[in-house]
Amino acid sequence: MSAAAFYPMPKVLFLSHSTIENLSRDWINCANMWAPKTHCPGRGNNEVLACHKMLPTFEGCRRHEKYGTAQCVAEILPEWTWDVPQTCMRGQAPKWTPPE
Repeated sequence: MSAAAFYPMPKVLFLSHSTIENLSRDWINCANMWAPKTHCPGRGNNEVLACHKMLPTFEGCRRHEKYGTAQCVAEILPEWTWDVPQTCMRGQAPKWTPPE
């Protein structure tokens, strides 16, 4: 994704261990999505937006039991994502905000 950051094509980025501020703040035409209420060792009771760790193992990270991914990724719900790529296919990545 970093190689395509400054090309004008729309992009959808699912944030897990990073935030917009430390990964994609300056990217062009990018929709950023994240889990707004993740509870895990790295984020505590959602005190911080991300743990800022690249983890080669799941030490310090809650692994989703069913999917085997980081909990923060599994909590980006499918019903939130449908409209984002549909909008991107029309040429413009939307600014996404998590539902309440």
